[in-house]
Amino acid sequence: NNQEDMNSHEGSLTKAPKYKKNKIKTTKYNWLTFFPGSFLAQFKRKYNFYFLAVTLLQAIKPIQTVSFGLACLPLIFVFGVSMIRELIEEIRRGRQDKIVNNRETLVLREDKFH
Repeated sequence: NNQEDMNSHEGSLTKAPKYKKNKIKTTKYNWLTFFPGSFLAQFKRKYNFYFLAVTLLQAIKPIQTVSFGLACLPLIFVFGVSMIRELIEEIRRGRQDKIVNNRETLVLREDKFH
């Protein structure tokens, strides 16, 4: 049994249908989508809206109590810690996926495991 069995159809050769890979993928992001995806995911947490609101209010001069730069620090800290935690979890998921995907398995063919 060749994986690329050819079928004859009206004088032309066509490849047999290719099946999807049996691969586990539990990661949410790739290296290109991590920062934007993780940043947007921060707004699923209600407390991050509080830090954002406080920061934005400090941008308004008449009600400003501290400098805008100083007001940004809590927001940057909370987002930074959350994104670092998310990155660590993402790396762990990727490593676990690799372990699972490289495990040796048995395949059932013609009523026998190979």
